[in-house]
Amino acid sequence: MSNTIGIIDYDCGNIRSVINAIEYHQYNIKMVSHPSQLAEVSKIILPGVGAFDPAMQSLEKLDFVEALKNWVGIDSHKLLGICLGMQLLCNISEESLEARKGLGFIDADVRLLTSSIECRLPNMGWSEVEFCTNEWDCFNGDYYFVHSYGVFCKNDSSILAKSTYGDTSFASGITNGVNITGFQFHPEKSHYLGLSLIEDFLKK
Repeated sequence: MSNTIGIIDYDCGNIRSVINAIEYHQYNIKMVSHPSQLAEVSKIILPGVGAFDPAMQSLEKLDFVEALKNWVGIDSHKLLGICLGMQLLCNISEESLEARKGLGFIDADVRLLTSSIECRLPNMGWSEVEFCTNEWDCFNGDYYFVHSYGVFCKNDSSILAKSTYGDTSFASGITNGVNITGFQFHPEKSHYLGLSLIEDFLKK
């Protein structure tokens, strides 16, 4: 089981690049489309491309919300959220038209990116990521982003990495300090630096 990585399959975005990145590091993949399959893996990636409401609605419909909360309650289990998957780890998003709550694993809100400097939305392309602890300094560099909403943490301890949109700083990496990590950027699309970051998650 330790060499098998679960990917939550909830019909929210193209996951081919995530699969390719895991296979590049010669790990096995388990597509997790039902909560009962969570017991078969100790590491899970929650990908996501699209809007907050449909993604949370899909997780709710498939009964993943409570199941994931129970699953991450075991410290040896590791969860990585990527892009929209990271935003779903938070409390709530301004993108939600239905006041739909997120998973609430990280005490943070998701807000539309704004800046006093004129910038385009979505924030798309390569941007610098600066990790907040020496342990992660080797991963500092440019990563590929595609998003219009950013994560803003209530506590600095939840911020794993920072990036900027114009003159606005947002959390491009988040953590609960135990077993939950999120990246706003796409490490699986960020060449060798991104692949190294994914490898670090797979090995721990």
